[in-house]
Amino acid sequence: MCGGNAMTNQIVFCGRFKNLLVLLAKLTFALVRTKETCVDGGSPMLLRVALINLCLMSGVLCWTNEQLLETISLACKIENYVCPKDQYGIFNGYLWKWNIENIISSDLAHQFRRARYLSESILSEIRDTYCCFEGPCLARCGIFEKSEIDLVEGFPGNAQTILNLNLPELEPYREYVTNWLKTHLDTKFPTGRLPARLEDFFDALYKYQDLIRTKLRENELFTVAR
Repeated sequence: MCGGNAMTNQIVFCGRFKNLLVLLAKLTFALVRTKETCVDGGSPMLLRVALINLCLMSGVLCWTNEQLLETISLACKIENYVCPKDQYGIFNGYLWKWNIENIISSDLAHQFRRARYLSESILSEIRDTYCCFEGPCLARCGIFEKSEIDLVEGFPGNAQTILNLNLPELEPYREYVTNWLKTHLDTKFPTGRLPARLEDFFDALYKYQDLIRTKLRENELFTVAR
């Protein structure tokens, strides 16, 4: 079985079988060329072997269906929940299981099984294709989006004001949030799957909201930060 840990960031090559077949094909073609050079007419048998090797080489599957399902489960996990898009889940009330038949017969599954390595683009496609992160599909899994506190709902418009309070509790997030603001000029609250570091910042706003509100009032900035 080729492959490895499906979520590794390293380039993982499906090496053993494919490299063996590549070597076998090269050796066979070398024999064919040698035969054609030394003997008139060449060797039809060697040529057929070479063609068979090439067919095998092009058809090698690098990843299994089991590894695909493992990768999907890991890619779809947000905090402590996983939820599939409707067509890739079988639902019984709030209980569900993966629709394995639909998954392994999907176009992306064929692409996954023949991928030489798991690139970030493939993982991104897996998330977009199989995973539910927002909207009505979450309710099928019994997951309901919580309402955000005003300090979080005011992001990103209030972010710089809050950071300017210079609270030690928020300093670990300053660099990341500042860089995020530079590359995301939209003033609306971000939707969809958020970066883990940004989620950590929001968690800090929850945790220290009383302290933040007190400092904002002291600086008469409370309405600005909402």
